[in-house]
Amino acid sequence: MEGAREVSVKLDPWIPDLAALGAASPEDLLGTGEGLWGEGRAERLEDREGVVSLRLPLPGTGGGRPRGAGTGWIVVRRYDGAPGWFRARFTSPRSASHAAREWNLLCALRAAGLITAAPLALVQEEGGVFARRSALVLRDLEGVQPLEDWLEGASGSRRAALLRSLGHLLARLGAGGFELPLGPGRVGVIEGDGTRAETARDACGLERVLAARKGGGTPELGLAWRRLPELVLLDPREARMRSGSTLARLLRSLAGDGRLTRREKLRVLHAAAGNAARDLARRTRGTPLS
Repeated sequence: MEGAREVSVKLDPWIPDLAALGAASPEDLLGTGEGLWGEGRAERLEDREGVVSLRLPLPGTGGGRPRGAGTGWIVVRRYDGAPGWFRARFTSPRSASHAAREWNLLCALRAAGLITAAPLALVQEEGGVFARRSALVLRDLEGVQPLEDWLEGASGSRRAALLRSLGHLLARLGAGGFELPLGPGRVGVIEGDGTRAETARDACGLERVLAARKGGGTPELGLAWRRLPELVLLDPREARMRSGSTLARLLRSLAGDGRLTRREKLRVLHAAAGNAARDLARRTRGTPLS
């Protein structure tokens, strides 16, 4: 019989405890305990070798009192012996579990100015080179339409604005050193009044503050406003972090994608190059020449 392993827990600083997420113990999140609040109503989003993803309500959603995380829905991703551990352990960002790799990727992407689901909790077994069991809790993205569905009814100025947003997305990925396939199911669209704000007030933001203090830098906190359709990375688990990522390499991730015409892809690249140049100028403004 396999002995019980010690389990570590990391929470978003605004989540008071596991009970706020409907768990009585870390094992409830791992899937080896009594189960989560509302798990009987969970929607199974994914069920493949070693990975199960569930969408379920937070305590208080639909009735009763919330327990500290508000109301709404979360996604719980459980890993149990999933393949690909060597890549997760020994390629950037090096991580001790599959859930930790996803957490680290999300934080790196959000630090680069990209929008993702917010990570709320990370649970993993301790001991050994790599944790067999781990779990990640994400706040479910609301009001997001898959890019492929959005494009079906988009034309004219709406489609042109979307191409500019894609260019901005590619520029941010390139500047952060990321490579990520952008095919169907990877990108979502939020369309509204253009006043959605991203802040550092989450688990990743806290890590950015701590890193900045340790390195003597200044975290890029505050709000960023854009009057374009906002793009969300729906599933960044296949992202790779590499030095020297180029826009051309990123654009190749769209090469086999029939959602955009060749001319539109060139417009995306043009927009990405413009955004990259502006970002570089902003970062180097006031920097003395060596």
